[in-house]
Amino acid sequence: MRWLWPVVQFALYAIISPTYERGSEQPRVTLVSTFLAIFITFFAVEFVGLLSLYMILGARPTEIREQLEMLSEPLRWFSPQFLITPDRSFLDTLGIMLGNSFVISLPVFVCVKVVRSMFRRNRVTQMGLDGSIEQEDD
Repeated sequence: MRWLWPVVQFALYAIISPTYERGSEQPRVTLVSTFLAIFITFFAVEFVGLLSLYMILGARPTEIREQLEMLSEPLRWFSPQFLITPDRSFLDTLGIMLGNSFVISLPVFVCVKVVRSMFRRNRVTQMGLDGSIEQEDD
């Protein structure tokens, strides 16, 4: 299993390349990273985690159906074909979840960029740090 981590790390660097600003590491927020983060979160937490918890606790089929309807929420507003039901295949469900993640990631990405630009605009910039503190101009 030790060979798996370098492969995963290489794949992640291919998708999300690290960038550094002078002075400190700054996280890079791209549309792809936002989309992947939302999809992985929805898939791991909502789909796998909560649905398996519902099945372990013995939930009624209507409760499971309600959870699946919630997972198909943004795209379902546009067309009822995007409704996740128990008779859909796993690949259909993944496709609907990918589409939902993309629709959700667009406003999240825009909000992150607007807030970061507002913070950068109000940041104090210090210039002339070449000399030491003891050197003063008379």
